Amino acid sequence: MDNKNVFVAIALSMSVLLFWGAFFETPKKDNPNLKANNQIQQKTEDSITPNTNQAPSINKINVEKKLSRKDSINKSNRIKIENENIIGSISLEGGLIDDISFKNHKQKVNGKKNIEFLNPSQSENGFYVESGWAGIGNNIKVPTKNSIWEVEGNKTLTDKSPITIKWDNKEGIVFKKKIELDEKYLFKISQEIQNNSSKNLELYPYAQITRKCCWASAESNSIEIDEINILQATMIAMKRAVNLLQHQLMSQTQVQDFKVLVDGNRCPDVENCEAIIKGDLIEPVISAASIIAKVTRDRQMKELDKIYPEYGFLRHKGYGTKEHLEALVKHGPIGGQHRFTFAPIKRLSRD
Repeated sequence: MDNKNVFVAIALSMSVLLFWGAFFETPKKDNPNLKANNQIQQKTEDSITPNTNQAPSINKINVEKKLSRKDSINKSNRIKIENENIIGSISLEGGLIDDISFKNHKQKVNGKKNIEFLNPSQSENGFYVESGWAGIGNNIKVPTKNSIWEVEGNKTLTDKSPITIKWDNKEGIVFKKKIELDEKYLFKISQEIQNNSSKNLELYPYAQITRKCCWASAESNSIEIDEINILQATMIAMKRAVNLLQHQLMSQTQVQDFKVLVDGNRCPDVENCEAIIKGDLIEPVISAASIIAKVTRDRQMKELDKIYPEYGFLRHKGYGTKEHLEALVKHGPIGGQHRFTFAPIKRLSRD
């Protein structure tokens, strides 16, 4: 397979990501036969019999305890990096370039401590370069961020001496990376596969710069929305997300000051909030939050579809499509999932 060269140009960036959740109840795996709330049943007519099963739940948050930068670096075996401008190391766990400091630029004027640029993923400000291979439609074992790589030959990366690392998947396939560094800041990563197996490989190289960030997902369920309306439920969901995010940041980092950006024309009851009309078009963090919201919701619909395949959630993702409305007529709304104040369901109840 031809070598693939990846040139990594690194630019400084900083963002904090806030996500406020969907407006439907998260599916619940542990109570698939739970009866719907009596209040919900009373809001339906005889012509629409609610399906009273609940669907599986999805965990919203997984708080990781962050390590100090020093402890994160000492946690794994490493290859030293150094030239006239930078110093650092490459982690053999994952083959990540995750420790870079600028030798000629200090954190303070007349200070001695170098500016730290790249940081391990387990540290507070994780920011690192990863590269590897992705497979499509096959069962080939490829290296991950937890794979332990081995060094071939030279164990120090300089502008005069490249290094080579390899990972054997124990199925006859060996992955190799040759990493080179120029006299300034440019890394060149050449990836190679040695296929000693009988398998045909369809793998694609990638490289990406990853920055760790905190994010939180929160929701208002369908019962809350029916009781207080979707606008008020939206405000509650956003406030919950902010509280969760603040808890994460204060437990994992030294961040004490927050600013909340909201897409729209009003803010929830939180401090230091700014509402921005069409914010998803002009604020990158709001755009990113919108993507997380959509992906999270789509995953919930995938889980819900496993319990209720007759509704077609995997295809319409909960939107009011013709297929979805026809399923509601045929099977009735799902208690705890569908909003009975939603206009199409209200119209069905009157028919």
